[in-house]
Amino acid sequence: MIKLNYKKKNLSLRPQSNSNDFKFYPFVYKYLNRLPIGAFRSAAMARHIGLAFLLSLLFCAQNIAYADFDFYYLVLEWPGSYCKDCTVNGCCKPTTFTNYPLEEDFLIKGLYTYSDSGQAVTKCNTTKFYVNALRNLIGDLYVHWPSIKCPSNNGVSQWRDAWTNYGVCSGLSEEDYFDKALKLRKKINMLSVLKWKGIFPSDFLFYSPLYVETAIKFGLGADVGIKCNTNKWGTISD
Repeated sequence: MIKLNYKKKNLSLRPQSNSNDFKFYPFVYKYLNRLPIGAFRSAAMARHIGLAFLLSLLFCAQNIAYADFDFYYLVLEWPGSYCKDCTVNGCCKPTTFTNYPLEEDFLIKGLYTYSDSGQAVTKCNTTKFYVNALRNLIGDLYVHWPSIKCPSNNGVSQWRDAWTNYGVCSGLSEEDYFDKALKLRKKINMLSVLKWKGIFPSDFLFYSPLYVETAIKFGLGADVGIKCNTNKWGTISD
């Protein structure tokens, strides 16, 4: 877990050292009395260990239409690990991909709306989803927010779910909601941070959670927490 303060005026980052104000939530840490913009849900950078990263930056939600929505969680996943256990996850290559190296970057899983109480704020109204509203963003969405679930698809159903569950609570138009997710995703280059410390996806190299945690901490200047993926027997898995 990575926790950063994002100042709205000068975009500076300030690390937070208090690790007692969060708890586990399925692949997302819930921060009380914080305004984070993002959460990384990823998996292993090596075949021999599975890691879930969570990145949280302070981001004041502007033009909020609902009093109980206070911050966003931007959740990303590492397809290289998710797709390794295809018999369970049902991973399929998106129909919109051609030669793009899907496994070489973090993908958007969702942009969630949360309240300061730590609860997800969902389904605030019944505003419908229209894919045509995303015509100016469709290229970036294909690259950064595809669906890797089976059967192979173009991602539209995943975007519809994101909008009808969380987007309608954002106080933003459909286009602005997805544009915000894309912009937040582009602000952070986790792969560069990891590569800077010699951490690469590999079938043979092993990276300890502490080493990865330290790399991200120094690379982003923030406190880091890492949750390992476990299999059904409770042991660390890929």
